[in-house]
Amino acid sequence: MTNVALHELQQMKSMIDNAERIMIVVHEKPDGDALGSACGLAGYLLHQNISFQIFSPTPRSPAFDFLPFSNHITEDVEVWETFQPDTVVLVDSGSLLRSGVDQIVARMTKRPVIINVDHHASNEMFGDLNIVKVDAASTTEIIYRFYCDLGIPLDQNIATCLLNGMMTDTMTFHNAATSASVVEASSHLLTFGAKIRDIAKNIFNNKKLTTLKLWGKALSRLSMSNEWGIAVTFITEEDLKEAGADEEDSSGLSNFLNSLDARAILVLTEQKDGSLKGSLRTTRDDVDVMKFAKLFGGGGHKKAAGFTVKGKIEQTPDGFRVV
Repeated sequence: MTNVALHELQQMKSMIDNAERIMIVVHEKPDGDALGSACGLAGYLLHQNISFQIFSPTPRSPAFDFLPFSNHITEDVEVWETFQPDTVVLVDSGSLLRSGVDQIVARMTKRPVIINVDHHASNEMFGDLNIVKVDAASTTEIIYRFYCDLGIPLDQNIATCLLNGMMTDTMTFHNAATSASVVEASSHLLTFGAKIRDIAKNIFNNKKLTTLKLWGKALSRLSMSNEWGIAVTFITEEDLKEAGADEEDSSGLSNFLNSLDARAILVLTEQKDGSLKGSLRTTRDDVDVMKFAKLFGGGGHKKAAGFTVKGKIEQTPDGFRVV
């Protein structure tokens, strides 16, 4: 069972219940866990009639539009000025910088109360309250404990949001993050009518032709480092243009490749802003990809991590190099 102290959850509830305006914040390019956590918590705020907004610093994938309460998500930075939150809850984010709100918070006339809920070992513990549990399979598992341990009623909408995060961060319960507690929690959410078929249809069974064409290019370049035992491939901006794809189409490739017999997987993807995103995965107990990611200013988990650096990929006769 994920170790979340009751007094931490009680403190979180007290801080939320005493707030007048809450901003829930997800990280850049939010995934299913970040959005599931934010929307799952939104269900409680609606029941309590607490004024809130959900802020995403970058656009979310439309695949998540099916989530209950997703209509409360905005990418408009001006909402901070008009809404003036007194409390900010960051979910699934290791730092204020990763959530893209470090400068926004710094400019606020009155510093808000900050609640930090996360499961990444690289978390910077930046909140007035930090509920960071690295043994949790997902941040939604911590939000689930908020409901269950404090006796807060669950319903179908909230259960769907929370199950969405658990399923996406465990890749439908088959990656290294899967634990007995997350399977038990997911089973419990199903008793409240969590819409598992909607999650499967929108998130896992919706691969577009452009996505598969892009992955085909990346698979054709896959190589193995004999020295390190790391399987590596890359996606360029030109690949995206030729496939008629976008950066969203590249997500999920590292998880797909994690079934390879390799010490680790590295997928490099060129971004529009001239940066290079690295996604690392491993199934090996003796490999910690987060340590590798930290060398480049990134973070994550022992089994799944990432980083972003400035650079472009230059193809060479024997492979590629980063310039």
